[in-house]
Amino acid sequence: MALAAACLLSGAAAAKAAPPDFDRESPAPAALLEELSSRAAAMSSPQAAAPSQGPAVIKVPELPPGKENARFIKPFREAFLNAAKRLQAPKCAAFYGEGAAAKFEAVEYRFVPMGAPRLNKDDLPVVVGAATYSDASPILVTINSQGPFSRQTMLVEGATGFHTIDMGTNLRGSDFSALLLLHELGHVVGKFGPDAHDSALNRSYTESVLKACFR
Repeated sequence: MALAAACLLSGAAAAKAAPPDFDRESPAPAALLEELSSRAAAMSSPQAAAPSQGPAVIKVPELPPGKENARFIKPFREAFLNAAKRLQAPKCAAFYGEGAAAKFEAVEYRFVPMGAPRLNKDDLPVVVGAATYSDASPILVTINSQGPFSRQTMLVEGATGFHTIDMGTNLRGSDFSALLLLHELGHVVGKFGPDAHDSALNRSYTESVLKACFR
């Protein structure tokens, strides 16, 4: 998802594109798939299942090993819990549809360098935020380690001073990061189509997430 000063430009990757492995310190894809498969089997076993009278227990996905991911363990956990709790609210849950919470937890998340903020042709700060690869198995969401996920005040290449990159939402910290994750969830569940090259469509998707889960 690409982020601009006043809008969120996020897109699902092309349907047939293979997910790039930006983090070379991550485990090999085959090994990662085997690990996720084992975890999924354990979670679905009778021993792991337990009746619950309260809200569902939120299981924060583990980031793969690697220096790039290690820096974001805490902010990712805070953002994921923030988003998952919002997803438990009836209005937000209805927006994404049945089974969305399980799909949110089943995604493979990675932090990878995808470019620092820069000025576009209109002199507006632009930076890649994240990308969703729906054809990967499990579905892969890459988050820009050089983007505004954990900090929304950043230096912008070609501009002077610091700039706030929040798409005009006034969200900060884990609230902003949760919005980024929930936008990508829209692509994960198939509610949102490709929008990487359509800023108006992208903004409409982000606005719909804000209305359903933040207001």
